[in-house]
Amino acid sequence: MTVWQRLAAKADDHRVWPWSDVLLPWAVSRVLIVFAGWFAGYFVANPDYGDVASVARGWQFSPIKLVDMWGRWDTSWYLDIALHGYSLRGPLTTTQSNVAFFPLYPFSIRAVLLLLPETWRTPETALLIGVILSNVLFLAALFMLYRLTLLLINDRAVAQRTLWYTVLFPAAFFFASAYTEAAFFLFTIAMLYAALRRIWWAAGILGALATLTRPPGILLVLPLACMYGEMIEWKVRQIRWNFLWIALLPLAFAGFMLSLQPVTGDWIAPLRAQEAWFSALLPPWVTIFTPEIGVIPYITRVEQILLLGAILMTGVALVKLPTKALGLYVLLLIAAMLATGQILDMTRYLSTAFPIFMVLALLGKHPLVDRLILIGSAAALALLMAAWTRFYWVA
Repeated sequence: MTVWQRLAAKADDHRVWPWSDVLLPWAVSRVLIVFAGWFAGYFVANPDYGDVASVARGWQFSPIKLVDMWGRWDTSWYLDIALHGYSLRGPLTTTQSNVAFFPLYPFSIRAVLLLLPETWRTPETALLIGVILSNVLFLAALFMLYRLTLLLINDRAVAQRTLWYTVLFPAAFFFASAYTEAAFFLFTIAMLYAALRRIWWAAGILGALATLTRPPGILLVLPLACMYGEMIEWKVRQIRWNFLWIALLPLAFAGFMLSLQPVTGDWIAPLRAQEAWFSALLPPWVTIFTPEIGVIPYITRVEQILLLGAILMTGVALVKLPTKALGLYVLLLIAAMLATGQILDMTRYLSTAFPIFMVLALLGKHPLVDRLILIGSAAALALLMAAWTRFYWVA
């Protein structure tokens, strides 16, 4: 029986939301990363970090350490958009500017800022709003992931392990940081959940929101179309008008591109702006094994290992999970990164590859495998969080 047949038969109609299954892993992971960030002072600060003043004083956006440790690196771009909107700093393809970043997350911060007195509209306040927003979105995403896993696999133990492996993934602290991971995670999962429930108008809207969160979001149109194809058993005659909701994803993408044309003079400026980050089109095997761009000795090897493991798990996802759309989603996520010629952000991008955590949760039925994953992931998460807090690039 396919997942679509089970849904039609309502064989897995879970009406109870077991809060403890979601809140416990979320709370434990928050405590772990807060402690790791707080005691990160035992690390030597990164002497190569560009903002010398921040390294010297020990904070970047806020003197309150519990707030500041959630903002590093690309956070400055999101806060710049939230505070000042989009602008160019120089030639589009050679000078880094905030037009390379998508609008949903920073504009959400901006919307809250506009409700506050003008004197409160500072980087410190913007960062705090961004951190609160990320944590709320991530908690909502965990609830949706739990429901999605039950919907697909119909096994509470697997759903529980999926959440634990998600919150303890080595780059999971980005879900609490002023980054787009939590927003993209939530809207992607919610989109697929709505599609499985055949609520195509909701799937289209949620997919459009995910598309407005980060550049690879536009690729979600393919897994969504795949799910529709599976639903109608790939019979062209079964296509109905609700298929048109999928068009909201490319429409949202095109709308954002066009909205920046008056600012940049280029209708695909957000894509062309990526060139300023030294992206280059290289064969995937070159990018994986001998990357030439963005090589960082202390993290590149880790990312290579995680990437190879992710590729392996993607193959398993395509075979074992009830819908091919999930494996396709991870495959596209990896392909989007490899297309840049570098794996500099791979660990962070893989934090949103939830089908991998579902596959690991199936393997985690063996107690030894489960313990190895939990202990290894928790240790790596604490280490990377501490390094991030001390201005090291970790993902």
